[in-house]
Amino acid sequence: MSLLTNLGRKKPQEVPATLPSQCAHRDLAPRWDSVADMGRPDRVTYYACTACGEAVSPEEARARSS
Repeated sequence: MSLLTNLGRKKPQEVPATLPSQCAHRDLAPRWDSVADMGRPDRVTYYACTACGEAVSPEEARARSS
């Protein structure tokens, strides 16, 4: 009977190990608005941090890598 009672309930989402304000944003994945722009570094819209998911602007990503 417990299977039926839990059917409609959502499980609580996991909280990331680090909060976005504490993350160093070391591993950034590029994101593009258009499929045609994919693979072109000059057309990156933003970078997504793989640790916390926060969006980082291309300018901020360049400043962090220097």
